[in-house]
Amino acid sequence: MDQEVQELQTEIQNSILDEYSDGWVRFVVQMNSTQGASEFLVTSFSSEGEERSVKVPSRTVRALISLREAMATPNHGVWFSCKTVLDRDLNSLEIAYNYDDRPEWAVEPYDETYIDDLEHFPRPYAEIPEWHPVRSEFTEQQWLAKFPQFAQ
Repeated sequence: MDQEVQELQTEIQNSILDEYSDGWVRFVVQMNSTQGASEFLVTSFSSEGEERSVKVPSRTVRALISLREAMATPNHGVWFSCKTVLDRDLNSLEIAYNYDDRPEWAVEPYDETYIDDLEHFPRPYAEIPEWHPVRSEFTEQQWLAKFPQFAQ
């Protein structure tokens, strides 16, 4: 794993633990993101099973946005959303990245926002999910004309 990615994952963990040290043992951070819009939801869980939504620390937001940028590849783009689970008792951090499924937004971005994101972080046409607006705006030939690096 890339050192920058590891450092950002550690920053995500530390930013949450530094902000919430009051008996909460588990945190789930959901991030949906495009180049033009991001949405975050943090849910905390107590040892008694109590669940509540909490404010997303600004350090966590910055680290997650930077993590998305750091994980982008010129050949396969980047993920659309991620789910981070931090368990204080187990001292564990697990992050699941979603490269294919449409994120569930509270406020859905415009199609143009999704298209701009994929133009900023392009991927081969075959790797673009069927739901993605690029599929209705571009044929494979048009996409290849725009991003010739994906021509075989």
